[in-house]
Amino acid sequence: MDGAQVGSNSGVSHAEILELHQKYDDADAACAAAVGARKELRQIIKGKGINLGGFDQARRDRNMSGEKRQAAQQEYHRQMAALGMPVDSVQVEFAFDREAMDTHRLHLVDTEGYEARKKGQQRDTNKYVPGTEAHQRWDNAWLRAETELAQAGGDGPAANPKRRGRPPGSKNKTGGVPDGEKLH
Repeated sequence: MDGAQVGSNSGVSHAEILELHQKYDDADAACAAAVGARKELRQIIKGKGINLGGFDQARRDRNMSGEKRQAAQQEYHRQMAALGMPVDSVQVEFAFDREAMDTHRLHLVDTEGYEARKKGQQRDTNKYVPGTEAHQRWDNAWLRAETELAQAGGDGPAANPKRRGRPPGSKNKTGGVPDGEKLH
């Protein structure tokens, strides 16, 4: 059946289909090998003390013109400053309502800090620049969530396993007899 055609109008023989499957399998194996080699290379790069994020950024930007690279860098600095995380102390001027932006951004930062603690993240995961209002807002929200969890007797998602048996604090009572009365 090697020479026979498969399907009514395909015009492709059984042997051709098998050959295509084999070539595809070979291509998949080559991709897997390339991914493995790339992972090994990234470990070597990291082992030499090179920041992989910076390395990747340079690879992305290396074919960009200087003008486009500078425009992208300026926008990156502007975005980071808007998030309360200025890069290299670069001051960026905003052409929009600063007060409205700050209120909205700080609310998001507050929510982020609160949710971080609820998810069990450590306090030192605060990514904002120490000394900034954003850093303080995140930290205060994290502490607020910490207090709520402590009052509820938990420590985040992993600390609240399903309990079996009577609820904490309940007393072992027999058949509805009030405390202090004895059964005869």
